[in-house]
This record gives sequence, C-alpha cells and structure tokens, in this order.
Amino acid sequence: MWVISLVGLGVPEPTAAAIANATAGLSASMAAQLICTPVDVVTQRLMVQSGNPNCDKYRDGMDALRKIL
Repeated sequence: MWVISLVGLGVPEPTAAAIANATAGLSASMAAQLICTPVDVVTQRLMVQSGNPNCDKYRDGMDALRKIL
C-alpha cells in the first residue's frame, strides 16, 4: 500500500519498498517493546521479592504493575 503511494509521488520502487519495510519494522518493534518491556519488569520484580525480605511485596502481577506505575 505504501509502496504504491510513494511510487505515485515519483519515488523509485526500490526506495519506496525500502521505506515501507523500514516503517513496518519500526512499528512492529515499538509495539513489541511497548508490551514486552513492562511485562519483563513485572516478572523480574516478582522473582526478586521471593528471595529478598527487604523489598516491596506484591500480591500478583497486576498489584506489581500498579505499584510500579
């Protein structure tokens, strides 16, 4: 879709394909990091709390997420 739009604007097809691929990769990576990074932080905090009596105690994942935010 983007390739067709960019080609219509006079951009060569290989360049348009490269731009479309880069945009798709960037948006997929950002979406994955938006979900994976917070989940990873919560799971690490839950793992650490079991071995450390001085850290915050979380009931479950949602409680940890609320307290972290």
